[in-house]
Amino acid sequence: MKVIRRFFRNLFARLGIASGLLGYFWRRKIWWMVPLVLVILVLGVIVIFGQSSAVSSFIYTLF
Repeated sequence: MKVIRRFFRNLFARLGIASGLLGYFWRRKIWWMVPLVLVILVLGVIVIFGQSSAVSSFIYTLF
C-alpha cells in the first residue's frame, strides 16, 4: 500500500497543474470528478490531433 501511495505522490509531483488538480481531488475525496477530467483531456487531445491533415482521416473514422 505504501508503494502505491509513493507512486501516486511521485506521479502527482511530476505532472504540474494536473498534479495540483488531482491532488485536490485526492485530499477532498472527489473521486467522481476524475473520470470527468480524464474524458475532457482525451477529447482535447483528439481535437488537437484532428486539426492536422495526416491524422484527421483516422480520427474521423472513430466518430
